[in-house]
Amino acid sequence: MTSKSPHVPACENLSDSYIRALLCRGTSLLPKNIPQELVEAKREQLETSRLCKLLKRTIKASKIASRLSRADQLALDKEIVAKAQTLLA
Repeated sequence: MTSKSPHVPACENLSDSYIRALLCRGTSLLPKNIPQELVEAKREQLETSRLCKLLKRTIKASKIASRLSRADQLALDKEIVAKAQTLLA
């Protein structure tokens, strides 16, 4: 199981149990019947999707940032980099 922090919800750190529950949602499957390879593939898909959403928000924010002061632009850049590092960690 991948646990990044004990204080982060399972959906944020994409724990095995969260992914298994996600894969079983709306089916008669049991979490114990989901192979680990499928869990890992789903985790990769979710991480990619989250990164794409972050990039879209970054592009939108950069358009807005062009109207911000230099200090505000730097603060926004730091925030975006921190979120990307969290997703890629």
